[in-house]
Parts: sequence; structure tokens; C-alpha cells
Amino acid sequence: MQVPVKWAICTADQINKDGAEVADALELAALAPTPLFSHLRETRKGLDHLECYALHEFCKNAFVVLSPIDLTISVNSETNFLTVQEFTEVAYKRLCHNRGKTDRGYSMTMPPSIVFYSSQDVVMESMGLSILKLPKDTSIFPGRYNISKWIRPVDWTFEIVNGATEVAVKRGDPLFVVRFFPPVGGNVELERVEYNKSLHKTVTACTGFKALNRKTPLAKLYDMGNEYITRFLSK
Repeated sequence: MQVPVKWAICTADQINKDGAEVADALELAALAPTPLFSHLRETRKGLDHLECYALHEFCKNAFVVLSPIDLTISVNSETNFLTVQEFTEVAYKRLCHNRGKTDRGYSMTMPPSIVFYSSQDVVMESMGLSILKLPKDTSIFPGRYNISKWIRPVDWTFEIVNGATEVAVKRGDPLFVVRFFPPVGGNVELERVEYNKSLHKTVTACTGFKALNRKTPLAKLYDMGNEYITRFLSK
């Protein structure tokens, strides 16, 4: 059974107009999430484990999110700030959320920012995966939520660890994995859609709710947003 999951590059500035050129450029550079097993078959050629059916099962409905651009991220230990060598000041302010120092290093959220959603009951999780060649000295913050009940972007949110002071990323490098849990027996089929005003309004309603109460559990958010989300998905 094919289960459609729609995805879009979250380009809010295209809707708001202010800073739209940065959002347009990101959409131009975007790379589609690639099936996890296909990525492993291409990048880990000769690996015996690729014949393992348990690995095949693990990779089902999982996709690798790739970097759309080259990046050089540096640590300023005096200010506890991360910088991106390639970004202009405008791009940095628009795209990066510097989360500062952690107990293991430094943290930031930055593109790609992708929103996934489905009219069917699908849970999605984002995670790092040691079998992938993720950017050296980075660690991913994982998460999980139902993309038919709460519609918000998933971003590259990471720590720079091991005392590293610089992380280099090339376009096409894997950043993290998204895995979908559709109804039993379902195979997820990704479909790219436009990040339009209707989707933007739904995304900002979900992400903006934390300004009212950031400690609301997901179950309550699902219940609260049920009518709103259902109305959007029925369009």
C-alpha cells in the first residue's frame, strides 16, 4: 500500500517577502531526501551488511536529508557563538538559530528546513545514524511526532562535539535521517509540493503555539489542533 507523504522546503520569507531572495536561493539548491538503503548502497559499496535483511527492514520508509550547500561552521569559544563562513550577515540572521554552549560543545539549528505532512496517520522521527558518514564531530538531536496531526518543519539541529572548532560540509553530504511509520504494511512515497500561503499559515500556527505555552505535551497539541489540521489536509 502506497502512503503519500508531501514535503516542501520551508521558505517562510517567500511568503513574508522580507528576505525572499535568501529563501528563493535555498529552494533552488534543495536536494530531495533520498531513500536510506539506496544511499548506503551507493556510499558503502562492498559492505557485507548490505545483504542483511534486518538492515533492509530497518531502512524501510527511511530517507537521508542532504546538505543543499557547502558550509564551514566555526566555533568562537570567547563568545560561545557559531559562525558560517559562506553566509552573508543577512543569510545568517534569516537561517540560523545559534543555541549556544551545551554540556558537550555548541549547538545550532540551520537549513535544510523541511516540512513533511500526510493525510494518513503517519509518525515521523528524525535522528542521526552512525552507519552514515555524517559531518565529523557533530551529534544530532532526535525527535518524533505525528505529521498528520502536527505540521511543522524539521531542521538540522546539531551539536559540535569532541572539542572541535570547525565543521566542514559539502553539498550532498548526509546530515540526518527521517523515518516514517505509516499504517501497517504501508510504503511511504514522497511528493514535493509548493510551500504556499495555506501551508505557511498551518506551519506558523503549529510552531507559534510555543509562544503561548512551550511545555504543552504532543498529545494535547494533537487534540487542540485536530480541527485546524484536518481542515488544512482536506483542501
